[in-house]
Amino acid sequence: MKTRKSPSITPPPPLNLRGGGPQAEGDIVKTLTENWKRALAAYHNLVKRVDADKKDFVTYATANNLSKLLPTLDVLELAAAHSQDQGVQMAVKQFKDVLAGEGLQEISPTVGDVYDHSLHECLETLPGDADNTIAEIISKGYKINDHVIRPAKIKAYVKDNRN
Repeated sequence: MKTRKSPSITPPPPLNLRGGGPQAEGDIVKTLTENWKRALAAYHNLVKRVDADKKDFVTYATANNLSKLLPTLDVLELAAAHSQDQGVQMAVKQFKDVLAGEGLQEISPTVGDVYDHSLHECLETLPGDADNTIAEIISKGYKINDHVIRPAKIKAYVKDNRN
């Protein structure tokens, strides 16, 4: 979660409530009105910050829970790939639909795509003319919104192979 600095709140100057006539009363009303407006603005900012923190908390909690289910998804997909059983196929589809309903998105690069370090994890580099492109996909990755839970594991081409 992002940490935010607490705003520094400076107390208003003390009011002189003794005498002074109508001019002083006008100044007091003006000062109180300004202080009230500042307090109201600070309250609205607090409400916005709390709402943003709640949204972040839900996103990260969901990401944490879904990341625990990804190994199960991998095993189910592997079983579906090696099985002709329609029940396994249906179970995998249903499980994927549930995860997608929770906001899980696949990161499915294709061979020849440009390597993006924020979405892909390069496990090996291979010599090639197409610099910084994907040579082979090892496993899919997953994300929720812009938060990457597991990057796609790939092999990438580089012009100068520096293993």
